[in-house]
Amino acid sequence: MAQNYAARYLMKAAASAPRDLVNSVVAQYRPIDPTVLIYHCTFVCDARCEMCFNWERGDRKSDMTLDEIDRAFSDSLWSKVEIANLSGGEPTTRNDMVDVVRVMLDRLPREWVTLFALVLMGAGNLLIPAVPGGVGIFLVGAAAGAGHGLLFPALSALVLDRVGEGSCAMAMAMFTAAFDMGLVTGAAAFGFVAERFGYEAMFVTAAAVVGAGTAAFFVLDPAFRKAARPGPSP
Repeated sequence: MAQNYAARYLMKAAASAPRDLVNSVVAQYRPIDPTVLIYHCTFVCDARCEMCFNWERGDRKSDMTLDEIDRAFSDSLWSKVEIANLSGGEPTTRNDMVDVVRVMLDRLPREWVTLFALVLMGAGNLLIPAVPGGVGIFLVGAAAGAGHGLLFPALSALVLDRVGEGSCAMAMAMFTAAFDMGLVTGAAAFGFVAERFGYEAMFVTAAAVVGAGTAAFFVLDPAFRKAARPGPSP
């Protein structure tokens, strides 16, 4: 488990390095939105570590309330956040720590996770026929599989963001049915392409379909384009 986490972290760090280099140059001329957030939800701590002085500032009365946290994370400043950590003090001294995490998950962007997952899937499908050797195919397949694993929960969250509270069950039922139907019809359609034109054409076609769907989502959904929450449903 630890090795898998380290491998995913290193892959993500390597993929984001070019963007971070560009941002380091851009930041010299204009402010940029943060991509990493470390939120000290309290400075209260039940330890007295000699190398840390946060506990000396601990004051439960100065901790932000859930409503204050919700308003703070609703700001567009956090629209590009990719990594969020809860810190302190000792976060577990807050009785509402689970609710704090829930607010952060609700308010921080999911749209970029979806876009990242779609790009991984599309790039993986496109590169599978082009990468020689078993190791290369394994790495590309792992990337595409990671994209697929991220996609369903991220899309589920996007669906719930775009419907009213009274329609969540129906929306999830329709989304799951559509997702499963896509798996069934997609398998048949891509199988037909593979049989007629070969596996290379099948993978390229699959990448094109993912790319077209991503482009359509990006163009047609303003909230997805801005990586921001959509307005409330009428």
